[in-house]
Amino acid sequence: MKKSILSIFLAVALFPGAIAQSEYGTVQQGEFGFTVGLATYFGDINTRVGLNALKPAVGIFYRQQFNNYMGVRLSAHYTELGYSDIYSKNDYQLARNLSFNTALAEFALNGDFNFFKFIPGDPYHSFTPYITVGIGVFNYNPYAYLSGNKYYLRPLGTEGQNIGYIGDDGKQKQVFKHGLYYTGDKAYKDEDGYYWFVGRDDDVIKSSDYRIGPFEIESVLLEIDEVLESAVVGSPHPIKGQEVKAFVVLVQDTVANKELSDKIFHYCRKHLAPYKVPRLVEFVTELPKTISGKIRRIELRAAEEQKKAMKEKKDNEYSG
Repeated sequence: MKKSILSIFLAVALFPGAIAQSEYGTVQQGEFGFTVGLATYFGDINTRVGLNALKPAVGIFYRQQFNNYMGVRLSAHYTELGYSDIYSKNDYQLARNLSFNTALAEFALNGDFNFFKFIPGDPYHSFTPYITVGIGVFNYNPYAYLSGNKYYLRPLGTEGQNIGYIGDDGKQKQVFKHGLYYTGDKAYKDEDGYYWFVGRDDDVIKSSDYRIGPFEIESVLLEIDEVLESAVVGSPHPIKGQEVKAFVVLVQDTVANKELSDKIFHYCRKHLAPYKVPRLVEFVTELPKTISGKIRRIELRAAEEQKKAMKEKKDNEYSG
């Protein structure tokens, strides 16, 4: 996320470490001071308004004066900037009471070049405009307020946990209840105390009185030499509700035919419980996937439901 920070400091107080030798003498001494001012943010988070509201900023510094016109400054500043606030929130954020902020700490080393002669302690030469040039580093800790709750944001590329479904109150109430987050993952515990993952709740196939997870079936299919990828979904059935169907991508140069489908059905009967064995196999060239590479079974289910409603049958589909 591209951004830049502009700090404007309104008041500067200097505390001389020694008294100047004379009005025209050369000054070589250190001084401590503090800054109080305002900071703002320019960036592309909110395109409606480029400038956010000014926020208080404070800082301290140590300045070493080499002569009456030049010195170096080591400084530290702190502020809390609002990426979007009441002056520049968009309609989406306003509807959900959503705002983004960050606590910012800055450390810098600067060279100061005075316009006029500087002699600390001399009322006629203690204050002068100057240009400062230097380098610095800053540390920031971004956070967001969502409906009055504060959440710290993780850096890009790191994993986090879903805290809500923005814009979908029904889904929010469905998965966040009793003080818990219901993930939608299905699993069971066997007699030996081991837990076995079945699949996502929305991916579970409901066939007759059985609830069948696609994960185990897909794993068995991948054991077959000719199978490169597979995805298992429920196909609408007038009596069972759903029956198990496997979409299969074959290894390159493998021919999809009835003999291969029979081999797949036979292998599944040997390695799966009878109610888990696919009743349909369709050979496809690719499977729909997300950007991260996860199979989008929801697209396969939707296409299968539409095909059954139209009473269509693919040429590369076989029943076992």
